[in-house]
Amino acid sequence: MSSPGADAPVVVAGATGHVGNALVRRLVEGGRRVRCIARDPAKLGPIADACEVFEVDLRDRAGLPAAFTDGAVAYFLVHALAAGSSLADEERQLAENFAAAARESGTTRIVYLGGLVDESDDALSDHMASRVEVGRILRESEVQTLEFRASIVIGAGSFSFELIRTLVEWLPVIALPDWIDNPAQPIALADVVSYLASAADADVEGSAVFEIGGCEQITYRRLIDAYAEATAARRLTIPVPVPDAVAEGAARLAKPLTDRLPGEAQEALKLFESLRHSTVVRDTSAERFEVRPMSVDAAIAAALSDEH
Repeated sequence: MSSPGADAPVVVAGATGHVGNALVRRLVEGGRRVRCIARDPAKLGPIADACEVFEVDLRDRAGLPAAFTDGAVAYFLVHALAAGSSLADEERQLAENFAAAARESGTTRIVYLGGLVDESDDALSDHMASRVEVGRILRESEVQTLEFRASIVIGAGSFSFELIRTLVEWLPVIALPDWIDNPAQPIALADVVSYLASAADADVEGSAVFEIGGCEQITYRRLIDAYAEATAARRLTIPVPVPDAVAEGAARLAKPLTDRLPGEAQEALKLFESLRHSTVVRDTSAERFEVRPMSVDAAIAAALSDEH
């Protein structure tokens, strides 16, 4: 079967996150039957009343299959950025448990949101390498898997977006490594949700990887400046040359310290480290989904308006 059909039930793991919650709202509005897997259902908010909620931890391999149903489309939108040095092991376990439950329950399709990355890069950050590994695990699950690899997501609640906000609002002069001039292809939260929602019943044969980004390529420096302009903040960004070997060595030395930081601080550091890599779309096969991504300025404006 190349398409699960428009009436296939949907299972969403990661529904309490900013992408997952927005996706659930879109699917419910479209008339889909949605099951949400949540370790803490209270974090689902009002959308919980429109879904069937399963309070289960993805680490619970034995209890997880009950949340799935035959013929479903299952979304894997979770991460373990706050896991410290155990990030890779934690994410591998979550992915393996999810894949096993999907296979055993007769799930028709898995949809996964990962990060846009060049797999030929030998110096991937731990975060990005783990995202690639999770995609591989899901694709090898014997369940058809559609993996979307996104650049920086611009939207209220997105950790990448909140990191940029913090830099602009707290630092009048922003001195960053010279990779701030690397190219990226930021994408609006609404556009990510459009791709994911379209994947529920898209006519696709076999498993596939789709790279998604906004309609323009810009540097990280320009993205920071665009946010500053949208919020009328006056900021100066200065690139500071930092050789990769120095950055990687410093990261290794700092690991014992960073592992002791609160979860949100660890997430920020892992995302910050990942910005050393360019995140631009090289494979345009995602055009089949007929999503027309908005510009960076429009995405920032939409993110700011969603907060009011």
